[in-house]
Amino acid sequence: MIDSTSASNYEAWQTNFGPGKDDMNVYYKLYFFDLQNPVETLAGEKPVVVERGPYVYNEYFIKFDIEWSDHGDTVTYNNQRFYVFNQEETGAGLTSEDEFTLPYPSVVTFDYLLGTLPPSVNEALTVQIYVSFRKNYLFRLFVYWN
Repeated sequence: MIDSTSASNYEAWQTNFGPGKDDMNVYYKLYFFDLQNPVETLAGEKPVVVERGPYVYNEYFIKFDIEWSDHGDTVTYNNQRFYVFNQEETGAGLTSEDEFTLPYPSVVTFDYLLGTLPPSVNEALTVQIYVSFRKNYLFRLFVYWN
């Protein structure tokens, strides 16, 4: 339990960043479904996707502006997290420079929900959505971002 700056695990609680903290790493393994036929998918064909990954990132955190109150019963702080690409743990042949084409999940979900509406309502909404989202249905994702 961390109830003061003198607690035995205080430093580990405060941050996992810095010398001697290699055993405290937090890893995120991310997988993506890369759309292989974006033009055909926009024309109504079934999407063809390829799973890519894992892309591994180390997560580091630092708690700061730490304030104790109520005799150590309450602590408030700000927390900063940052992520560093881990090439060594990332899948073979994958790099931080890879790019993907992904559908916007909200648009795809909304399109699915349209199929549950009566045909007359579906047609009216589909035309409006198609006009609004035609150019924004897909987006490019870059694995490395600053």
